[in-house]
Amino acid sequence: MEKIRRSLWAAALIATCMGSCTAPSNAQGTDWPKIHAQDDAVWARRSNLTLQEVRQLRRLAEVPDTSSDLIDNIDTSVLAQQGRVVFATYGGSAKCVNFWVFSRSNNDFKQIWSSEQAGDEANFCADPRCSVPIVKARGNLDIEVEIPSYRGGHCAVRFVGLFPWSGTGYTYKGLVRKSGADVAK
Repeated sequence: MEKIRRSLWAAALIATCMGSCTAPSNAQGTDWPKIHAQDDAVWARRSNLTLQEVRQLRRLAEVPDTSSDLIDNIDTSVLAQQGRVVFATYGGSAKCVNFWVFSRSNNDFKQIWSSEQAGDEANFCADPRCSVPIVKARGNLDIEVEIPSYRGGHCAVRFVGLFPWSGTGYTYKGLVRKSGADVAK
């Protein structure tokens, strides 16, 4: 249900802003700062972070106000006890996902790791018929990327990209079958 809400929110936000959120200096352009301001506010509510913290994470992830990349997920629930936050964005026509792991100390965040460190094999993009892959943290500090794929007339998460925590960083283990996944042959 959350995936459907996220997809509908993103589609509504972009559709609304494509027509009405144009920058005064560029009538043909999209007002990405306004879209990011709205997106930041939504994710602040969802993640229980302040608006300033969401903006700080986006800045640390080098997603400027002028970027067309949007927030995919901010996972604070599982890693909160460890002072960590997983921040993910998606962008481009293929809706490819990038993510970062930050540690939190007082009011500041420091990057621990980013998916760019895993190289090209850890490049996850959306099936055009399905929602954007979702990056989540596990209780053991591992990161998984749920990758919806279309099969048998519907989208389902059958495999996840797994990034085990090594104690100092993450390594890409590869695609693993999601437990309980209904994988059609």
